[in-house]
Amino acid sequence: MSKAIFIESLPTRHMSGVGRSGGAKIGARFTEPKSTSNPQSIVKYTGPVHLLNNATKAHLIGPRGKRVGKSGRQLSGKKALAFNSSDVRFGPVKHPGTKGEKFAGAAIRKAVAASARQIRMAQVRALRRVF
Repeated sequence: MSKAIFIESLPTRHMSGVGRSGGAKIGARFTEPKSTSNPQSIVKYTGPVHLLNNATKAHLIGPRGKRVGKSGRQLSGKKALAFNSSDVRFGPVKHPGTKGEKFAGAAIRKAVAASARQIRMAQVRALRRVF
C-alpha cells in the first residue's frame, strides 16, 4: 500500500535527458518485514527523484570528465558538451536551477497514515482467527 502511495505521488515515471541512455526511470521499492513480533518495512524512492523533489541553485554544467571552476573556466578534460537535440556547445553551460516540487513529504504522511490503518486491520484479523 505504501509503495503504491509513493508511486502515485510521483509527477512522472520517466525523466528524459537524465543519465547516459537518454532517460532515467523513477519509482519506489520496499523491503519485506523479517519479523512477525515487530514487523518493519522500508519504503523508498528509486532513481533520480531528488532532481524533481528538491530545489537546485543555478550552476554550471560541463562535459563529462571535465572540471569547471567557479569562474566558469574549464580546468581539465573534454572541450565539448553534446545535447540530445544534436546541439553541441563548447565550454560549460549555465543551468538556471529549479524550484523543486516537494511531493515526498506528503507521500510519507499518507503512507504513515495508511500503515497505521493496515496494522490495526491486521491485528483485528489475527484476533478474529484466534477467538
